[in-house]
Amino acid sequence: MDGVVDLRVRAYDLNGVWMTNGYPSRYTNVAKNVFFLPSTLGECGFYMFSNTLPASVEIELGVLEDRTLQRAGSLGIAGQPPSPAVPIQWQYLQNQAGKVHIFRQRVTLPNVDPSSYQ
Repeated sequence: MDGVVDLRVRAYDLNGVWMTNGYPSRYTNVAKNVFFLPSTLGECGFYMFSNTLPASVEIELGVLEDRTLQRAGSLGIAGQPPSPAVPIQWQYLQNQAGKVHIFRQRVTLPNVDPSSYQ
């Protein structure tokens, strides 16, 4: 998909609590089956093992308007995506925050095993 400038996927438990590296210790069963990675830019990553699965995930997608993306492409090197290596292109994109549309949806995973959260 062209124009994606932001993509985040966040996992939530059965109670709607965001599963991050500060996840509450009362869920020790889950913590044993989850390996949290160090936090980067306020986000965290993790691996889940055994039958542990998030109850829901929230997907956030930021998309730059097509016309703005085309204009940025015309300022740079032909056929190359926008990049900080092309100063005029990068400067143009920094002033286009109003042309980014954010879409967010939480999706419930139907096969979650509630016993893994006890």
